[in-house]
Amino acid sequence: MLRSLSLKWSKAQGTPPQRFSPRSEQLPFHQHYIEPGGAQEGFEKWKQLLRGNNKEAMEKEELNSLGDMVEKYGACEEVVGTGAHGTVWLARRKAAKGENGKECYAIKCFWQLPSEPKERHSSRLKADFSIARELRHVNVVRTHELFQSPGDRFCKAMEFCAGGDLYKLVSSAGKLEPLEAACFFKQLLNGVQYLHEMGVVHRDLKPENLLLTTDGTLKISDFDYSECIQSYSDPSPS
Repeated sequence: MLRSLSLKWSKAQGTPPQRFSPRSEQLPFHQHYIEPGGAQEGFEKWKQLLRGNNKEAMEKEELNSLGDMVEKYGACEEVVGTGAHGTVWLARRKAAKGENGKECYAIKCFWQLPSEPKERHSSRLKADFSIARELRHVNVVRTHELFQSPGDRFCKAMEFCAGGDLYKLVSSAGKLEPLEAACFFKQLLNGVQYLHEMGVVHRDLKPENLLLTTDGTLKISDFDYSECIQSYSDPSPS
């Protein structure tokens, strides 16, 4: 499966994403760390292109007009991802008294498809959110709140994963080391098992929807196509 996704990274694409490398020889269990270096050069090029994008500037202004969201999760600063259903922004909440630094969140702003009626768009997003907000697992992205702007634009506050996604990692690496791939696959299975125990079918599992933290923890994201096939029951031990 990974072989079909193996793409070689060319110099024309800029600096490749950061790699995760196992350090199992130093630890009693398998972890990852991000090697020095990174994709800062590539990110800066994208940021320069995005500065002139009026659509995103308007979207940013609308999102940052949501006082409750900005107070809880911080103002949207830059685009970190774009998909078929919307844009993902990085928001940084200012440290409260007694805290150090800033806490990062991902804010996903949803687009309404031209073929989708407004009422259906609204009910679909609310149904998806009602599923995602109940999920609590180390290998599932945490969903916090759903907001609606005065212009009826929906956005969702989520956990931010600074390590990018598995697709970009595999694309830049060409292939993963066996130990590295096995660790990611085991985490994926743990997350899927939890979802199924919760009665949730994801229906869109792919490398782009598998996010990574800076320590190599894999998290399943994007529940836009998910379905709940049974009533909620928490499988975690009390």
